[in-house]
Amino acid sequence: MPSKRDVLAQLSREELISVVERFELEVADRRKKDDLLEAIASSRKATLADVLPDLSRERLKELCVALGLDDGGREKRTPLKSPVRENRTPGSVRGPSGNWRLYRDGGLDGVWRLAFGR
Repeated sequence: MPSKRDVLAQLSREELISVVERFELEVADRRKKDDLLEAIASSRKATLADVLPDLSRERLKELCVALGLDDGGREKRTPLKSPVRENRTPGSVRGPSGNWRLYRDGGLDGVWRLAFGR
């Protein structure tokens, strides 16, 4: 199961900058991807449940492939095995346009699922 850091390492420098700005995180040097990654990975404010909803469906599928996770399934519902180990069970998180949501099925040890459609 990939860690938060593993998932973040797949993001581009521009995507990481966007996360840093959204959560107003302090970074030693914003020009260095490693510094951006470290600031987000060590942040308690910036959880993957808060970061992933900002990504498009296609980008999420790319991340799944890069991390060796199942990106298959029908267009309206794609399973996403847990890319994060968190101490809390987040509720359903909707994408910005409301056309997809990220949720954990089965409690703390459950599988993260990515559902498309309303």
